[in-house]
Amino acid sequence: MNIYRYPSQTELSALLERPAMDITSLFDVVGDILKTVRQEGDASLRQYEERFDHAILSNLSVTEEEMVAAEHSVDEDLKVALQQAHSNIDEWIASRLIEN
Repeated sequence: MNIYRYPSQTELSALLERPAMDITSLFDVVGDILKTVRQEGDASLRQYEERFDHAILSNLSVTEEEMVAAEHSVDEDLKVALQQAHSNIDEWIASRLIEN
């Protein structure tokens, strides 16, 4: 983590800038993955898991115990930030629906 004390206006602007990525190149890749999963089901999910995450899964389900353990492993500040992001996205979607 970097700590910035009294950044200049230029530094502050750079720090507050959100990263941008051109995701249009991902559309075909994701579309192909979704098509394969629809056609081949869980077997394709296991193949993709091994390919992308280098993991071999015996089960695609998450147990209640795993969910609880995962929830406890997340910092409270991050949970609050994720809840705020969720709320912001909901508001943004609602505003787009009202406009149309």
